[in-house]
Amino acid sequence: MKINNTVLVLGSVAVGAALGILFAPKKGEETRKEIADGTKDLANSVKDNVDKVMNEVSQKFNELKNDGREIIAKGKEKINTASRIATDAKEEFQQEV
Repeated sequence: MKINNTVLVLGSVAVGAALGILFAPKKGEETRKEIADGTKDLANSVKDNVDKVMNEVSQKFNELKNDGREIIAKGKEKINTASRIATDAKEEFQQEV
């Protein structure tokens, strides 16, 4: 949802800027230069936003990966503990029998 809002805002800004430039009383050459500059600015802004989102996604992925590793380690530890308890109980039972 956040990304859609960002794209909508950027698109609105671009359309507004283009309309403002097109209806401004300037020479064609100046208008074309302003449109080109505005397009470059918009492209840079979009790139920056995409980079920001990708960094956030990468960070979240790494956090989830680390959380998964911790859960697996805890699970293995519990399995090993349960196995030792079962082995001890088996040996105790065998000694009593």
